[in-house]
Amino acid sequence: MTYSDIIGTFRDMATDADTLHLSDITPRGRPGIGNEIDSSCSGESCTATIANIGTLTFSLDEIYDPSLIGDSGFEGYNVGSQALMVDGDATLVQGRGAARQNDGTTLEFQSFAGWIDGSVFGINAIEVTESASSTTYFTGYSFGNASGTNPSGIGRSVWNGVFIGINRASSSHAGAPVHGDVTIDIDDLANPNVDFTISSVGRINDMATSRVSYNYNDMPLRNGIFEEENGQVKGSFYGDNHEEVGGFLQDINHFGAFGATRQ
Repeated sequence: MTYSDIIGTFRDMATDADTLHLSDITPRGRPGIGNEIDSSCSGESCTATIANIGTLTFSLDEIYDPSLIGDSGFEGYNVGSQALMVDGDATLVQGRGAARQNDGTTLEFQSFAGWIDGSVFGINAIEVTESASSTTYFTGYSFGNASGTNPSGIGRSVWNGVFIGINRASSSHAGAPVHGDVTIDIDDLANPNVDFTISSVGRINDMATSRVSYNYNDMPLRNGIFEEENGQVKGSFYGDNHEEVGGFLQDINHFGAFGATRQ
């Protein structure tokens, strides 16, 4: 796939979407109290305020290509994306780009994203450099046509898919892209809550590294959205028949996003 193919796909899917979820924006390294920069989302756009940058608005027109974010006077250049792999029902891509503000502040980003049939999930690592001092921020996102309702029926239903992320720990692997498997499980559709599992998370193309897993169980489900009580996981069901689900993880060791399809 060419860069134009990838951006065209994101643009088409963003045009069809009605909901964008954006994680908090978090500096690299292990998180501490006050490190996260809260994002506020409503429908198709989210806002966040970052020191030395200002208030950024992430919209469905811009989230797939951070160089297009124009709220703070950034001018994009050297943008590029390439296909990475196909994993199950998801196509994964990665990209790099940069932007420069009039005052000389530069923004460089790495993106890691995937799409299924009707939803997109991804992460951006955004490095801001001002006066020879730089800080890298992570943000994760998911967008699509939100179901707005809980899956209904009798018995159990399962969604399987892909997790993509960045190692955020303070170590030699900090910033390394990772991926793994994700399972979203509702064991009783009549009384739904969500069990969420990420497994076999490790660095891409390096199966020798240690693999880790995450489990978040019994998350309440309201209007097709589930969220862990501390905000570490948030997800949304997409499609009229809840065919897909996507969201983000912001854990102490990994920061990422996921997408899955109904089995």
